[in-house]
Amino acid sequence: MKLRCPYCRAEFMQPAAGCLCPQCKRAMLLPSALQKHSARERKRAKDRIRRNAERQKRQLLFTGSALERRSGGQLAFAVIILLTAGALLVSRVTRPPARPAGRSPVMIAERELSNLAEAVSHFKADIGRYPTAEEGLLALINNPGIENWNGPYVNLIKPDPWRTQYQLRHKPDGRAAIISAGPDRAWDTDQDIIVPVRTE
Repeated sequence: MKLRCPYCRAEFMQPAAGCLCPQCKRAMLLPSALQKHSARERKRAKDRIRRNAERQKRQLLFTGSALERRSGGQLAFAVIILLTAGALLVSRVTRPPARPAGRSPVMIAERELSNLAEAVSHFKADIGRYPTAEEGLLALINNPGIENWNGPYVNLIKPDPWRTQYQLRHKPDGRAAIISAGPDRAWDTDQDIIVPVRTE
């Protein structure tokens, strides 16, 4: 092993006597591999290294088992939460939408049709005509650019209880009606629910 004196920077293979530089004769600290240790010191160093290794091994085993116990408990808790949330979601999706007690879907549709027919009646009173087929019922919420529009006449137009949009129909005699397709969700059948718009 090649050594260098920290004082005179001379390079040499082995110190001259003990720990002295062969050039400047100053004492220096040798690497531990070159130092002469007694058998007792070497045994102590080995024992110290073995004790440190055992202590570190015990710490790793203890923290590993604690982490396994904790992560196992957390995993079980997470699985329970996910199963509960999934069961709630499935029950909510498969359950029919809640309706007010004592009201059938037909009664709900008739009430909403009456409200829309009343709004169309107010629209006609302000404008002098019903909304056109192009304007539709949306003219009750947003002004399509009509003078004397005094709305909104309704705040929201939602589908009927069977998830079909309500329609405004113009009759040949000049009157209008609001129509729901009814339970069969098909137009112009005997299940249509029709509410005429009141004329002033």
